[in-house]
Formats: sequence, C-alpha cells, structure tokens
Amino acid sequence: MSELLAALQAELAALPAQLPAPLGSMEESSGVGISASERIALIEQARAARQRGELDEAALQRLSAAQPAQQARALEDAINDFDFERADALLAELLGQGDPQP
Repeated sequence: MSELLAALQAELAALPAQLPAPLGSMEESSGVGISASERIALIEQARAARQRGELDEAALQRLSAAQPAQQARALEDAINDFDFERADALLAELLGQGDPQP
C-alpha cells in the first residue's frame, strides 16, 4: 500500500511540469497583434459608430482580440451593461495608450 501511495505522490508531483501554461498568464498577454495605425483606426471606427448610436461589432471584436484580456473584458462588460459612456471612455483611454507592442 505504501508503494502505491509513493508512486501516486510521484505522479502527482510531476503533473505541473506536464500541464500547459496557467490560464491566468495567458489572459495577461495580448492576443492578436495589430499595428499602431490599425489599432487607432479600429478605435476611431468604434467611437464614430457609437456617436451614431451604433456598434461596430467587427471593429470592437478585432480590437478586443488585440488587447490584454482585462482591458477587453472591461470594454465588453461596459457594452453588455449598456454603459456606453463607460465604453466610450475606455475606447478613449485605449486611444491615448499608444502602441502596446514593442
């Protein structure tokens, strides 16, 4: 019985090395890379649509895919909560951040 327990403990100890990166660390990094000019264009498209009372879903999806998960989630939450003032503020904040890529 003790041999079985020892073997099980050894297997369990080896598991972390076999697993992929934790989800939290993937969420912290940017998704799809886009150029600074494309990023600015997407933000301006999304803001212009919002000023017309519309959502440019394609621009927002592309922009969200290129942002760190926390920023993308905040923008999505604002839109889903119909808090368009907050969404506009988040887009303006993104516009002022410059290029997140080195």
